Amino acid sequence: MKLGQYLCCLVAASTSVLSMHFALAQTDTSSSSSGSGGGSGNGPVGYSKCADVGGTCAVTGGSGMVVFGGNGHWAYKYVGSGKSVACTVAAFGGDPGGNPNACFAQN
Repeated sequence: MKLGQYLCCLVAASTSVLSMHFALAQTDTSSSSSGSGGGSGNGPVGYSKCADVGGTCAVTGGSGMVVFGGNGHWAYKYVGSGKSVACTVAAFGGDPGGNPNACFAQN
């Protein structure tokens, strides 16, 4: 196998693992009848509120996941180290339907 083919396969495998992480993360729809998802500020377990709609959410301490939504309905976005994401429907590719929406960063 040539080096180029090896790198291609390595990237494909990494993408598959990342896709599996997203798929597993999207199955977390934890919420209770009170509307709390178990996280800090009504976010999913393991996440803390970082911005209201229209604000900006930065991941501290490196890269990580940011979720947008509420009441157990989430859109996920990976945010790189030193980067931020707008807490908007447009930035997350659609309204997950969990109004009222907010952004939550992975702890």
